[in-house]
Amino acid sequence: MKGLLAIFLNKTLGTELIFLKKNFISVKHYASAHPYIGMRLRRLLRDGAEYHVTVRINRGEMILLPEEEKTLLLTVIKRAKKRYRFRIKNFCIMNNHLHLLIKPGEDESLSRIMQWILSVFAMTWNRRHNLHGHVWGERFYSR
Repeated sequence: MKGLLAIFLNKTLGTELIFLKKNFISVKHYASAHPYIGMRLRRLLRDGAEYHVTVRINRGEMILLPEEEKTLLLTVIKRAKKRYRFRIKNFCIMNNHLHLLIKPGEDESLSRIMQWILSVFAMTWNRRHNLHGHVWGERFYSR
């Protein structure tokens, strides 16, 4: 294995040890319940909790500037209310990002709710503007 990068994953400790030509390079810690390198850790969610969710438009573009685009986003959120149980305590739609104070219903997944809202908005927005590709920048932030 001369010159090759060898990765040793110790699933018990949840530690990845990386060696290059027998020289120790780095240690990366992962949750012990997360055996796959490169995958994100699951969100830690509590039943009955409220979350401040923020999501940004790709490349910081101001696509939500026109009033009809904000209306489209609100329409998608109203459609999501018919599919999922959640309450929106407050929200703010800016020109290039969105804030929601959301409380998922009992046994409801915040990730599933947000995935549906963001993907349906992106598909509708792309169709409306005859475009394709990403609308949202990265995974939504929740706290």
